[in-house]
Amino acid sequence: MVLIRRWMAMVVALVLVAAACSGSTLTASEYFDQINALTEELDQAMDDLGATYEADLNTSIDTLRIDRDMSDPSELAGFMSDLTDVAIAKTVVWLDGTEAPLRAFLASLEEMNPPEDVQLAHNSMVTATQNALAVLPDTTAQVRTVGTAVDLAVVVENSPFAEATGELQNACLALQTVATDKTIDVQIDCGMGSS
Repeated sequence: MVLIRRWMAMVVALVLVAAACSGSTLTASEYFDQINALTEELDQAMDDLGATYEADLNTSIDTLRIDRDMSDPSELAGFMSDLTDVAIAKTVVWLDGTEAPLRAFLASLEEMNPPEDVQLAHNSMVTATQNALAVLPDTTAQVRTVGTAVDLAVVVENSPFAEATGELQNACLALQTVATDKTIDVQIDCGMGSS
């Protein structure tokens, strides 16, 4: 009798879990509305980080120029050395700052239950976001090793993080194609802070 009760309880639990899972599947329209809101939020966060980075760097450059005779080679060399140090520090802060919005974006993606015919494109977006987060430490390490501000620009532009965020944009554009094919009127924000 006890075994039968346990078996029945297990069956009821499984039925409830199955019902909960099946009930949480989004319609295509609901899914793309949510994706649109998530990508807009991520893009805004990345834009804000980029704007802060640029403003801080410009302020630092102006501060470093004060009381320096840029026509003096030794003064110019000192300025360039200090500028490199500041640019590296600000870039590390920017990279560190991208982690939180990317993790929030990923958590929201992983909680979603998309329609079956959108699952593949959704999974690509999840994987691309995971990859962007995974390469952040390597990119930060590369940034810390650069010798000049010019080298810094090259390293950032060709970094694993730049490549990973490019893949994330492509995954986003692939989702936009799915929405367009389904004649769903949505324009997903795939800028990811690049504008």
